[in-house]
Amino acid sequence: MINSRSAVAALLLALAMPLTASDDDNGPDLIGLMDDLQRHSHKAYLSLKASNAALLGFYTHELEESIEALDAVDSYGGYPVRQMARSMLRPAFQSFENAVKAGDMAQAGKRFEQLLNACNACHVATEHGYIVMAPNPSNPYLQRFDVNR
Repeated sequence: MINSRSAVAALLLALAMPLTASDDDNGPDLIGLMDDLQRHSHKAYLSLKASNAALLGFYTHELEESIEALDAVDSYGGYPVRQMARSMLRPAFQSFENAVKAGDMAQAGKRFEQLLNACNACHVATEHGYIVMAPNPSNPYLQRFDVNR
């Protein structure tokens, strides 16, 4: 049986531990941020394909939050992540977001492709070209994207 002092000590220790780590264990978890980007991108894509403007707007905002989180990553593996995200990813995202906000689904689809191309260009520039982002129409989530309530 755990006594209350042990439970409090364990809780305090858990709270003191960093929630994320980088390649030097002193910064944000780039892999976790990339997972967030991929998940939000995929859900935005599924929303786009279902012509669900409300859901697309929601996931576009979540995608923006994930992109903004990259500002916390100065560098990773010797590559200037923050600088690359600002120069390569943000302009492509901004074009996509503008099309989404305008309600132009066709243009948003084209801009989404450009967004994925920006991701892939960054992967190539950081010697991670074997990570290739591509549209995937399958839905692995316990969520319907064709319902607009």
